[in-house]
Amino acid sequence: VEAVYRLDNNNGNGTWQRQTMNDDGTGLYSANLNQYTTNGNLIQFYVEAIAGGESTFQPIKGPDRPAMWVVDNRTMPSILLRERFVVSAYDRQALNANVGGGATFDYNFPRMSNHFFNATFIANESEIYYNAEIRKSGSPFTRATDSNLAHGKWKLPGDRLFRNRRRSVIDASGTSEGSGTPRFYDDRIARYFLYQLGHPTNEMEFVHSVINTDAFKLRENHEPISNDFLNRNFKDGTDGTLFRIDDEWRFTSDDGNARQNRNADWSYKDTDNPTSYQSEWIMRTRESDHDFSTFVEFVRTLDGTFDEEEVNRMANARMLGLNAAVRGYDADWDTITVNRGKNAYMYRPADNSGFMLLHWDGDRVFERSTQAILGGRAGVSKYFAQPYVRRYVNYYLTKLLDEHTQGSARTIAWMDAEIASISGTGIVMPKSHYTNWFNIRETFSRNFVTSAVNNATFNITTSNANTTADILALAGTSPPTVLDIRVAGHPDVTAQWTDKTNWMIDGLALVEGSNVFDLEGIDHDGNVIETDQFIIIKTNNAPPIILLKTDPKSLNVDIGESITFDVSTSFDPEGDLLTFDWAVSPAYGANLIPSGGIAE
Repeated sequence: VEAVYRLDNNNGNGTWQRQTMNDDGTGLYSANLNQYTTNGNLIQFYVEAIAGGESTFQPIKGPDRPAMWVVDNRTMPSILLRERFVVSAYDRQALNANVGGGATFDYNFPRMSNHFFNATFIANESEIYYNAEIRKSGSPFTRATDSNLAHGKWKLPGDRLFRNRRRSVIDASGTSEGSGTPRFYDDRIARYFLYQLGHPTNEMEFVHSVINTDAFKLRENHEPISNDFLNRNFKDGTDGTLFRIDDEWRFTSDDGNARQNRNADWSYKDTDNPTSYQSEWIMRTRESDHDFSTFVEFVRTLDGTFDEEEVNRMANARMLGLNAAVRGYDADWDTITVNRGKNAYMYRPADNSGFMLLHWDGDRVFERSTQAILGGRAGVSKYFAQPYVRRYVNYYLTKLLDEHTQGSARTIAWMDAEIASISGTGIVMPKSHYTNWFNIRETFSRNFVTSAVNNATFNITTSNANTTADILALAGTSPPTVLDIRVAGHPDVTAQWTDKTNWMIDGLALVEGSNVFDLEGIDHDGNVIETDQFIIIKTNNAPPIILLKTDPKSLNVDIGESITFDVSTSFDPEGDLLTFDWAVSPAYGANLIPSGGIAE
């Protein structure tokens, strides 16, 4: 067993040296490599074991992807999580925009922008991960052209996770390298609001970060919207369909240096061919399926005439409304529901609950006080203009205003706790900037909801005059503080919204005499926040209510097969006992086997 090592250099061609490792008698081999003590020395190494003519490496790819350490005599700040990355000088040169494709690299590049480089990751100067990988990230507008990694992504080997996560993102928002994002807390507050309102959000942590012997930097460590996030927040998360939203890019010169971009949107491009959508809607799960059918069906539906039931099969109006309310309130102009077709993910869970938007990169916020809550992207504006969608935006925006912004003791307490937790780190929580925003944005946001909606009351508008009808339909109004309406004791009926404040509930069976219905307005946690009672007298006897189940449900059977009809759960509204008679018409060729409320 030998330790194989070399001093790193810019050309990546240092001579490997070998030192025999000693067995302590238990099968544990060790060697001391103590000749490198100069600050800044970066050493590459791996271990080779040879037996019976067979050779194995650790790390597994040996000289092609060696382990590394760096000599650094400084003490890294320890208030926050410490993240150290060791990257060879040869690979760091390749990060330079004008170097990575040259003779130094045998013209093996230009590389793809998502090309990862070998790295060693060390957490808190003690927990070591060899064969990590790191690269730059960011849009063409913000990505650095030098070898620095102010914005980057890194990942670990699949069998060695850090905090149950394989992938992470480096972000410099709030620092001088933050590409025009001046505050540390902008994105964190946006995600705090989403979390408080019940929306899945990614984890984030402030860290001290360093690459080799560069200066120690304050950075954000973000959980990316990828497999770990999906499986943490959704059942069978990676079985769902995830798209990353970005600009559509068109190259306008042969060398690729000239290009034009177009915002992503929800427009139908007069074709179902996925290649027409894949540049803006970049598939991030089940990539090999290349299945855009659910997304294309969604935008094709928006391109025509549709109703609530039809579009709700494809889109989760509640979660889309929540996301739009928060990002609109924050004036997050750089995302699809406001002004730019990017900086979000679109996800359809495996349970087919419908497309939703997942928050990402919300750090250009809390600046434009008159920025519209909702923007005008094709298809997007049409969807959110539907009253049954807009009411969700109104609900969550009102909830945000009433409980989490201006005058919110909860949010102030959270900000004070954050200020205490970052003391001495160099991170700043500009509390007054956010409280000023709460004051400035209040009236603008209330006006978006409109005074008619804000002033609506919880009220049943249906006449309660005596009736001979067998089935009752109730109608009424509701304020934006109510998410949904239910009738106590009648889980089989649901409210349908005819506009932003008016609702209707149909299908309530009446009995002879007095009928009392208790209506409850509930919030997103199921709490009853509004109530009203409706009493109506039916002056005649009510017929039985027939409830039919079949097996098979499709009612389709081949000749010679049987079908079962079950009406045993039917009932008489007045409580009279029901008896059942069965017949088949025409009877010829049919064999009927009745048994009370069930017949085969």
